[in-house]
Amino acid sequence: MTAPTSDLATPKPPRTLLWGGHIAVWILAALSARLSRVGSQIELHITGLNGAELAPDHLRQILTAPNTEFKAISFAGVVSAVGLAIAFRRQSPVLLRRITLSVAVLAFVIVAIGYGH
Repeated sequence: MTAPTSDLATPKPPRTLLWGGHIAVWILAALSARLSRVGSQIELHITGLNGAELAPDHLRQILTAPNTEFKAISFAGVVSAVGLAIAFRRQSPVLLRRITLSVAVLAFVIVAIGYGH
C-alpha cells in the first residue's frame, strides 16, 4: 500500500520565514510602483506634458537615460513580485496569499499606467 503524496512530502516553512517572504514581496511591489511613478514624473518634466514645467535642455539630456532604467527596473520588480506572490500560494494561509497577490497586482497596474504617460 502506498501513502498518498499530500502535504507530507513538502515540509511547512517556519511562520517567521513565511511572513518575511510575504512582507518582502509587499516591499518589492511598493518600491517598484513608486519608482515607476518617479520615472513618470521625470518624464513629464522631460517632455513637458500635462502642464509640467519643461526642464532645461542640459537637464533633460541627463534625465533621459535614468528614466528608461527606472521603467525597466520597476517593470522587472512588479513582475517578480507577482511571480513570488504566486509561488507563495502553496504554503500560505488564504488571507495572507490574497493580500500579497492583491498588493502585487495593484503595483503592476500602477506601473502599467505609468507606461501610458
